[in-house]
Amino acid sequence: MSTSRLGMTLLSWAARVCEPESIDTVALPIIADIQFEAQANAHRPLLARAWTRVRGYTAFFKAIALTVLLGYGRNPMQSKALGWLRLLLAIPAALLVTLVVQYGATALFWRVLVHPGPRQVNGLVFLEGVNLVKVVISPFMAAAFFWTMYLIAPRHRRAPVALAALVVIGLWGGLMLFGAVMPWPRFSVWLFALGLALWLGGALSYWLARRLLRPVAEAA
Repeated sequence: MSTSRLGMTLLSWAARVCEPESIDTVALPIIADIQFEAQANAHRPLLARAWTRVRGYTAFFKAIALTVLLGYGRNPMQSKALGWLRLLLAIPAALLVTLVVQYGATALFWRVLVHPGPRQVNGLVFLEGVNLVKVVISPFMAAAFFWTMYLIAPRHRRAPVALAALVVIGLWGGLMLFGAVMPWPRFSVWLFALGLALWLGGALSYWLARRLLRPVAEAA
């Protein structure tokens, strides 16, 4: 591979994961050093040339990795790679936080809404109380899912991520509503209420997020 082709290959790769400022201050100087050493050692044996290239590659990828994770010098950059990584982690993180909130909210409301009574049989709790707990915690679960995705997403992508989170919550609540009316003429009141509660949590979260995004848009 020629030195010019080598430089273009590394530069193309760096452009995929770094902002333009990081390419100018980090990638280009290292590529220039790699090209210079490749030309200066062109007369040396194959093994020596390969070792020189390995050292150059190691320095290049180490610098790019530091740029991606931490920024570099006086120009710390929010790299494209880190932004995409945050987007990829948003959904699993949101699901995990939602499960944690579900557990915590259930433990909080259980003692208030589920209690022994005359209809308790063999130590089992009221089915109505259990279903009521599920309905009450649903807005908190929807809000946890929404805000985890919103806060993890890069700032410049929060508007579309907020809309995507609202769509997911809408589908989630829609499945509950469909389950409530599917066995018609039987009707599941608690499933219907659960779907509405999910929509309520998602709608309030999206409304608040839009209000938070408005000053940013006006400033821009």
